[in-house]
Amino acid sequence: MVDLIDVVLEGFKDVVDWIVGLFMDGLTTGYNSLTEEMFGTPTPQTDGAFVFGEPTNAPWSTIQDALVGGEIMLIALLLLMMSVQGRHTIRIFNIGSAYEARKTKKTAWVGAFLIIVWYWLGSFLFILLTDSRLL
Repeated sequence: MVDLIDVVLEGFKDVVDWIVGLFMDGLTTGYNSLTEEMFGTPTPQTDGAFVFGEPTNAPWSTIQDALVGGEIMLIALLLLMMSVQGRHTIRIFNIGSAYEARKTKKTAWVGAFLIIVWYWLGSFLFILLTDSRLL
C-alpha cells in the first residue's frame, strides 16, 4: 500500500530535479555565451573527456598544439633555463651576499616548479570543477 507521504515526497523530488535542471541549463548557456563574448572563442568541444580529449572545434586544436608541444612550452622551458643560468652566473662571479644566494635559490626552485607544472595543474583543477559542475 502506498502512503500519501511517499507520493508527496516523490513529487517534491521531481519538482526539485526540474528546478535544478533549469538552473544547470541556465548556467551552462550563460557560461558558454559569457566565455564567447569575453574571450572571442567558443567553449571547446572534445571527443573524449573535456580536458584530455582532442578538441574538435576551430581555434582550440591550434591552441592545444601550441600549449602542449609548441611555442608556449618552449618559451617556458627557455625561461626556466635563463633563470637557472642567471643563478649560476650570480654564484660563479660571487655577486651578492649569502642571503641573496639563498633567496635566489628558493626563488629559482619555485619558478622551475611553477613553469613546469602550470599547465597540467590548471588542467587537473579544471577537470575537477567541470565534473562537479556537470553532476
